[in-house]
Amino acid sequence: MSDPAPDAPSTETSSEVPVTAETPGGHLIRQAEVPPLDVDGVQAATVGTIAFAIATVIMTLGREWLVAAGDGWWLGVAVSGLGLGVIALGYTINRRRRRRREEPPGAAPPPAGTRPDRPAASPASTPDRPPADS
Repeated sequence: MSDPAPDAPSTETSSEVPVTAETPGGHLIRQAEVPPLDVDGVQAATVGTIAFAIATVIMTLGREWLVAAGDGWWLGVAVSGLGLGVIALGYTINRRRRRRREEPPGAAPPPAGTRPDRPAASPASTPDRPPADS
C-alpha cells in the first residue's frame, strides 16, 4: 500500500497537543492565589446599605408616581434592603472587632491568598481525595 497523502489527516496524536499528567488529588485548573479585597465585609455592607438608603429616599419622594405605575412594591424592596444592610453592618463590624481582639499584639497579617477565618487544609483532607490510610 502507499503512504497517505501529506495533506490527509493523521490518525496519530499530534505533538502540538499538550499532555497533562494529573497528580492524585490534583486539579488541572488552579485558582490564582489572590488576597481578598475586603476580608471582614464591612466595606461591602457599607456600600450596599448606602445604596439602599439612597434608593429608599428617591422612591419615597416619588411614591405617588410608583403607585400610579403599579410599582409601589419597589419602595418595600428598598426599605427591606436598607434594613438588611443595617443588620449586615452590625454583624460585620462586630466580627471585625472580635477578630482584632483575638489577634495577638504585633501579629503579622496572614499571607496573601489565605483565608484567616478558615484553617489551612492538609493534603490528606482535601475533598477530592479520600483520607490517607495510616
